[in-house]
Amino acid sequence: MNYKEYLKKIPHEIKPFCYFVGDTTVLKNAVLKRLIAEFIDEGMQDFDIERLGKDVQLFDIMNACSTFSMLSSRRIIIVEELTESVSLFKNQVSQLAKYISTLSENVLLIFDFISNPRADSVVYKTVLSLGDRIECSVNDEEDLYKWINRECKKNGLTISAHDRAYLVDACNKDITTLNNVFYKLVDYCASKPHGNNLLITQSDIDNNITFNAEIKVFELTNSISLKKRSESIKIYKKLTANGESPLFIFNLIEKQMSMMLLYLDGEAAGKRKDEIMESLSPIKPFVFNKLAVQAKNFTREECIRALKLALYYDNAIKNGEINEYTALELFIAKTCSKG
Repeated sequence: MNYKEYLKKIPHEIKPFCYFVGDTTVLKNAVLKRLIAEFIDEGMQDFDIERLGKDVQLFDIMNACSTFSMLSSRRIIIVEELTESVSLFKNQVSQLAKYISTLSENVLLIFDFISNPRADSVVYKTVLSLGDRIECSVNDEEDLYKWINRECKKNGLTISAHDRAYLVDACNKDITTLNNVFYKLVDYCASKPHGNNLLITQSDIDNNITFNAEIKVFELTNSISLKKRSESIKIYKKLTANGESPLFIFNLIEKQMSMMLLYLDGEAAGKRKDEIMESLSPIKPFVFNKLAVQAKNFTREECIRALKLALYYDNAIKNGEINEYTALELFIAKTCSKG
């Protein structure tokens, strides 16, 4: 279920076992904060909340769950950074399922996955079927707009619809980045030397965005794939204006092209998306999703041609055969050509 649906079920309709999926730490923390506020005595958090790592074994979970809470109505145990390949799931999955089925309502066991478990896996069918699945991701821009509206209201700020959309785009529609940037804006607006301290403007956003070269290179390769030469040059100039060297940009382009080629080869071989994602590991789900969309703009031949061209100019720069700025502009021009 979506994290918002789960929040509505607290405190009376939740199982003693649940698991988080999705790449959005902010939302996971929001759900956890609500659970702690509901079940954990304010002075007992050090005693009644226990965090375990990905190397956990069944004995560790049983020991944590069997410890009595001090003053809280439930004891919360969080197992972090899980994937389906951890030893707990490989070696103790049936025993784990049996134990979870006996959990009392005096505990809440939470598994936090960094990658989504497959619906056809043994782990999913045996262990995860016993608990509540909490989807912690945002795919709808409207949810991000509502989040900004709520946070503005809490902090006594306002923002226009245009600047709100600009902020979401500037944060690459990622709630974690948005959360970080928004609270920079709260502090910035409180101490603005001039202007309306209660209004977030586009200028304020520009002054507080940490420039992310990797995200901009995603935009650059996407623009190149669509043969938009002028737009590609504009993005390239923005990157270099913010201090990124053309050689660094080439390295990011090569990395991205290589990943797209692996994605296209995996898709051609009939692999599932989760299998392709595993072959590209480590990669965050939202980055993988962007890569999957962008790869559709390239044929395999175009991807190889662009990758070879990037490697050619990379070597030419390193060997002193060409100026790095000239090399990058030539790369963009040739890759954007339709021939």
